[in-house]
Amino acid sequence: MVRAGYRAVGVDTSSEALARFEERAIGVAHSIAADARALPFRAGAFPLVFCGTALSCVPKGDIPTAIAQAVRCLSPGGRFLYYDFSSLDPGASSKQAAGVSECAEITTTYLEVREAVAMLSGLIIERVLEIVKEDRSHGPAHKHSLFAILARKGA
Repeated sequence: MVRAGYRAVGVDTSSEALARFEERAIGVAHSIAADARALPFRAGAFPLVFCGTALSCVPKGDIPTAIAQAVRCLSPGGRFLYYDFSSLDPGASSKQAAGVSECAEITTTYLEVREAVAMLSGLIIERVLEIVKEDRSHGPAHKHSLFAILARKGA
């Protein structure tokens, strides 16, 4: 994207995360402290919105609002790329059901692929990818799912 002349805008509520983003993106991006549930951009401001693992830190009941804000910021014909990890471990899901946000410790989301696709139903879904991996590195086997969704906003 940078080679094509685009500039990136990083959004986070964490000043530490924004500082890391700025260090990595010197000269090609800037960052803004903001909440995904109330993005400070005009409607249609971006041709691409990328959301990677950020929804893991949003309370489950607010995820549709955060997705709606990202879609609002898309220009007509713009693309939305979303990826996240979903733990298929029963222990993780009980924490999620309790509404515990542990984004600093584990990278899981409250969403499953079908839920994410449903929340993006106002967009044209172009591609959905899911990879399920069994992990035995920390004791009993548990499964993780990496999924990515590429969608486009209609004209």
